[in-house]
Amino acid sequence: MFDYQLSISEHRVRVQDVVQPRSHIMGQHTVRLSPVSTAELNPQGMRYCFAAGHKSISIPVLVNNTVPHSIKFSIESLDDASDIRYISVDRHGLGNLALVQRYPSGMPEEEFGPEPPQRKVIESNPEGQTPLQLEDTKGLVYIKVDRPGIVRLDSILDSEDEEIHIAGGTITIPECPNVSLEVDSREPHAIPKCQGDTFEGTLVVKGMPPLSVHYWREFDGKREDLYANGIDDDLNTSRGAQVIQVPVPLELPKAGSYSYGLTSVTDGLGNTVTEGHLPSASLSSFTVNVLSQPNVQWTTCSVERPRSMAKGASMSLPLRVSNGNASDAPWDVQIQHISPDGKASKQLRPVSFHTLRTQSIEVTEPGDYTLTGVGGKLCDGIVKEPEVCRVLVWPEPSMQVEFEPMVDKNCEVETGFMAHIVFQGTPPFYISYSVKKDGRVVDTRNIPNIQNTQYDLQLEPNQGPGSYQYSLTEFGDNHYKKQKPAQQTSTATQVVHTHADADLVRPSAQPLKLWSCSGDSLDIDLKLQGVAPWNIELQISSPHETKPLRLTGITSKDYQVSIPLPSDVHEYGGHFDIALVSVEDKKGCRRALNRPRIGVDVSRNKATARFTGAAAGMRDVHIIQGKSTKLPVRVTGDGPIRVRWENLDDGVPHWTTVRGQSEDLTVSHAGRYRLLEVVDAHGCAGYCDEQISAPITFIDRPSVHWPTTAGEQVQNGKIVRKAICEGGSDHVDLELSGTPLFTVNYKHELEGHASEAPPLEIASPLKSARIELVSSPPGKHLYSIYGMKDTNYDIRTPNLPSLEQEVLAKPSASFKSDARLPFCLHDSLIRRKGFPNAELALKGKAPFEVTLSIKNSDSTSRRTETILVTSNQWDVEFPAYTFDKIGPHAVRIESVKDANGCPEMPSESEQRSLFMDVAETAAILPMETRTDYCVGDTLQYQLEGTSPWIVTYDFNGRESRPTSKSAKFSRVAEKAGTFTVKSISHQNNLCITQVDSVKAVIHDLPSAIISPGRASVESIREGDQAEIVFAFTGEPPFTFTYQRSEISKKGKAGKVLETHTITGHKDKEYRFSSALEGTWTVTFVADKYCRYPPVPPSTEVTVETI
Repeated sequence: MFDYQLSISEHRVRVQDVVQPRSHIMGQHTVRLSPVSTAELNPQGMRYCFAAGHKSISIPVLVNNTVPHSIKFSIESLDDASDIRYISVDRHGLGNLALVQRYPSGMPEEEFGPEPPQRKVIESNPEGQTPLQLEDTKGLVYIKVDRPGIVRLDSILDSEDEEIHIAGGTITIPECPNVSLEVDSREPHAIPKCQGDTFEGTLVVKGMPPLSVHYWREFDGKREDLYANGIDDDLNTSRGAQVIQVPVPLELPKAGSYSYGLTSVTDGLGNTVTEGHLPSASLSSFTVNVLSQPNVQWTTCSVERPRSMAKGASMSLPLRVSNGNASDAPWDVQIQHISPDGKASKQLRPVSFHTLRTQSIEVTEPGDYTLTGVGGKLCDGIVKEPEVCRVLVWPEPSMQVEFEPMVDKNCEVETGFMAHIVFQGTPPFYISYSVKKDGRVVDTRNIPNIQNTQYDLQLEPNQGPGSYQYSLTEFGDNHYKKQKPAQQTSTATQVVHTHADADLVRPSAQPLKLWSCSGDSLDIDLKLQGVAPWNIELQISSPHETKPLRLTGITSKDYQVSIPLPSDVHEYGGHFDIALVSVEDKKGCRRALNRPRIGVDVSRNKATARFTGAAAGMRDVHIIQGKSTKLPVRVTGDGPIRVRWENLDDGVPHWTTVRGQSEDLTVSHAGRYRLLEVVDAHGCAGYCDEQISAPITFIDRPSVHWPTTAGEQVQNGKIVRKAICEGGSDHVDLELSGTPLFTVNYKHELEGHASEAPPLEIASPLKSARIELVSSPPGKHLYSIYGMKDTNYDIRTPNLPSLEQEVLAKPSASFKSDARLPFCLHDSLIRRKGFPNAELALKGKAPFEVTLSIKNSDSTSRRTETILVTSNQWDVEFPAYTFDKIGPHAVRIESVKDANGCPEMPSESEQRSLFMDVAETAAILPMETRTDYCVGDTLQYQLEGTSPWIVTYDFNGRESRPTSKSAKFSRVAEKAGTFTVKSISHQNNLCITQVDSVKAVIHDLPSAIISPGRASVESIREGDQAEIVFAFTGEPPFTFTYQRSEISKKGKAGKVLETHTITGHKDKEYRFSSALEGTWTVTFVADKYCRYPPVPPSTEVTVETI
């Protein structure tokens, strides 16, 4: 039923669209029995109130089974019970007075549908009531109330002036409650408050008591809900709205932002107004910014941790103000000063802070500094511990000095003073002194950072003999500088005589270094002091021996002495020390000396150099021409070490510096190499024995050649190889020399396509490489070798000749088209004008020898013929062959040869066979014996012959010629008329048969129409009757079936209560009366030729779908 089929007009249609179900049985008649009518005021029990600016309120009235035509109601004042207003609204006032109708579908009566009552949702009214679920028998009207009061529904009349029963007809509507906050005569955001303050707000509430207010307080992001319930004025007896003031204490225990706001207000009837619907003039929320109390304290000073300063100096005392708000700035801090003895007290000038930070005050007097208070622009603050800063004065330092002469015990002469100093004060101390010789200052020094109160200062003359004066010039401690000591106790004088002394001249603090080429002795310089001549005693110490060395009769103050190396160190190297033991001058005063020793490190290691690895072997070292190799050399000794070497063939020396233990000599020439000399970092020569390396040789370069069997070389330098046929196989083995693995690079070009040739390569581990020669496509193929590689070299071969070979094309033959050729029985296989023929296309060199075969599909025998074709195109003809059987015939190309003698190249893509269809005379036969059909029926015929067929038919004077590939031909009757087949043909209209006996008459479907064609609803009272009328179209006599069912509910079909069938009815109208409730419908109708619904087809129908 839902597939598309071809109709007689050659359009694709669906049977259900042709039949048009809705146009044959239309309409229904529903009879209702009217029930009792009721009305209810405010059916949901909603609460209403008059908000500011609202002129009226719509109150719903629910009516059932009726349409109200007039309403009477009254409004009684809440303030005065005697003030009652009566309002009457009749049918003429609907829409512009106090009555507004809002009905669901199905009311009034003429809009009733045929379905049973359904529950439907009515939209909420303008006051936002919750939607009501209503049945179709119910409706809503709204009365408009324009003042507060008690509303009573007095009466409602329907269209027949009958009174509708009223259930629940009273509702009280007051003014909507209101609330506002009163906190200050000023703007709320301008209220200045400090932490710990309190203030009182007022809730001004208006409405019908008892009232309740829901409000909130928010601090630090946390909201707290607060309530004031049972608000009523017991002295006021009015039923209307009251205005009541409720005090609300508001505490501010913490600093921050406090927000207060209203959530809702509810009156005694339950009417609730939320914050967003309060009058705009009311204050619904406000915010109070509570300022924190500022704190002040000393930061690094207290009574327990006093601060100290020098006498007469000043110091900074830091104090910090914290916990204040910027809007409270500046903050003033009060400070009181009390002297150390407690007798004097004074108030300092207030210190002003503009930001919360640490700030210092400058003080010059000792004593206690007490913080007495802090206050901002708005709020007073708190003084926190420590509140007292104590300032002390450091005591001044002093110094006592005692000078003690230092005496050389050996020679009994004074050598300087030891000053014993005792300090009083605060460490660290410092002292400065000066030294005069013969009345002239020769030295001044400063000794800082003396941590102890007792200190010994050693004063020794360093300018030779003479009269010395030592004076302590200045001292100080941690707090006091540039103090002057007493003159009489801080100066000492002394006469110094010359005495014997000696010292070793040290080049540096590090030990001296001696190397393998440094000799067997060491020269050391001496500095002597006293009266010549001098006698010196030294000591030479090594790990295995210690020997003294005495020198006498030295007359020069600067003297150089030669120190022999200890025998163990001289031979093997090592460490030894040189020390001064004593000195004696002409006076015979011998002094023992304790001078730092001179250390000497002796190294006897000599540098060496030798070849290692492959360079030290006997086998040749092979390298590639143009490349280099490395000869490893290992060295010993103190680096960096320099090595001199040469190539024996050219004799040119080279120097290489070795910074580690080994180094590679980079060489690129063949031959043998020799080490000539090695020198360490100290310039000492070592051992190399003039070692000679292994021989260095070059690796031979590779080569490639065409073999002598590759072809014949012609004058232009090419090698021409014997031609091959397309698809054949051939190869050439190249001759290679060098070190495997080999790679040969070459190009393969087809003449006329040189630019398209990509580079190719072949690899071979042998001394030969095979090039597989290409045998497709036909043409001249050129092979050019342009380079090769072996394991060591990559070379170009520009002088190698190219190889040329011609590939001969294979012949082929195919039919130009694969379309099947139509023939009729007893035709000959010849060329026909106006029809397609069997065209043969040949490729190759003419002339061609072509072998063809032809056979019938039902026969096992095949007829074969060989034809000589002189051109590349030929139309197949066998005049002697006649088609004596119906069915498919096949012509096949068996073989083909061309003038080159190459075998053919068959291809699956070529058309090697061609089919010919031989058909007999076409015919068309009806599949049913009847000639009368109905709209929506399918006309079916059997076609005889070979597909495809061309059927020519006439329908209502219009001729059509459709083509059918199926042997079953069918068309849907989409409208009334006469269908006549005129002819049928097949094989591309080659064989035509005239038809004069195939005809069909098509009739319209009958229809039944009720009221007329729509769903009508008729309401009657008990005892009355309704008339039901059926109208028919079609050819009498009629047969029809009708029924009565329950009225549908919720969209579901009602139960069938009774069914009747009438047959042989000759009129086109049928009437009857009924007092029963229900829905009357027709389910079946039939006329003389057709019926609806039609009978489903029981025979197989061939359907062409899309």
